[in-house]
Amino acid sequence: MLRKNYFSLLLITLFIILPCGSQAQGLRIFAKQKVVIADIMDRNDRQLDPGTKSFILQSFKDAFVNSDNYEVFEVNLDDIKRQLTSSGKQFSFPNICKNIGQSADYIVFTEVELTTTDLRANGQNVELIFTSSLYRISTASKVMSDVVKTEATEESVRSAVSELISKLLGENLSSKKQSNQQSSGYSSNNYNNGYSNTQSYVENVSNKINGHEYVDLGLSVKWATCNIGANFPDNPGKYYAWGETSTKVMYIEMNSITYQVMNMGDIAGDSRYDVARASWGGTWRLPTKEEFEELINCCTWEWTKQNGVDGYKVTSRYNGKSIFLPAAGIRYDSSLNNAGSFGYYWSSSPNGSSSAFNLYFFSSAYKVDWDLRYYGRSVRAVCE
Repeated sequence: MLRKNYFSLLLITLFIILPCGSQAQGLRIFAKQKVVIADIMDRNDRQLDPGTKSFILQSFKDAFVNSDNYEVFEVNLDDIKRQLTSSGKQFSFPNICKNIGQSADYIVFTEVELTTTDLRANGQNVELIFTSSLYRISTASKVMSDVVKTEATEESVRSAVSELISKLLGENLSSKKQSNQQSSGYSSNNYNNGYSNTQSYVENVSNKINGHEYVDLGLSVKWATCNIGANFPDNPGKYYAWGETSTKVMYIEMNSITYQVMNMGDIAGDSRYDVARASWGGTWRLPTKEEFEELINCCTWEWTKQNGVDGYKVTSRYNGKSIFLPAAGIRYDSSLNNAGSFGYYWSSSPNGSSSAFNLYFFSSAYKVDWDLRYYGRSVRAVCE
């Protein structure tokens, strides 16, 4: 057992996510996402009890045992540090990300603050604070973070670590562990999604924020099941000019409030310009350009009909859940154009002073493109 000193530890978890499709033995497969856990680093350069250090690290690895989508490995950051140093580069977060390169999508930094003790002693009233932040490696930008406070006992630490990993991965690992230990007879095929009289491609809906349902596709954000202004997935909903929070009779250059407005940054979450945040509140917001690109790259897209409405069934490669995006068309002037043939969905990301990025699709193609801000387009919200 060590002396009682307050430590601040840094546990670094690397989310190594394989390309959405991999080739193996001639078959197209979708592998589990690989999670690499680095060793625990003591920020204060003090000696951490080896048993305590090993136990915390093992708790993080154990949290992945019941995951359907992730498998865990270990890596030594000292090796990365030596590689960077030998090439004359600084051991910094951006350089760590560059060193990992395209083999990884996410990295999780977890800071552990505690009073030094042997956790296995279970005899001292000591608290620990785990703070985890998820970053996207390609941009070295934060996606989300969470904090869990717990007592320094084996059971409490295991529970806290499992809770953190569950939140970051979007999987309820503790519930999954219970269900693996006993046969519940539950089948996802028997799930009633609330649209019993209609065909629906929205699968396994189990959560709401401010009364609006979302689907967790296993991506960096959760996706709404319906467009803003719609009550069903196949309903087109309402149309909005970019950066505006109300509909109008005519969609033209002259009445746009954001067209040719310089120095507008990303509007995600700004209720003055983000119609999702203004209409639904909570953590609802417009998706960014990068989040649309993630939806394209990490899902399969099938052009189909739902209740007679053409659009795309978008299915996660990670967990098989899906959403439906109707081909709702676009409004210009006072007319609705291309309904049933094309889909246009605004992102929160601007492009210059007159345009913004959007998801654009028809029966044989789908991509992220840019267009003028004064057009009326659909909005499919996301939440954290």
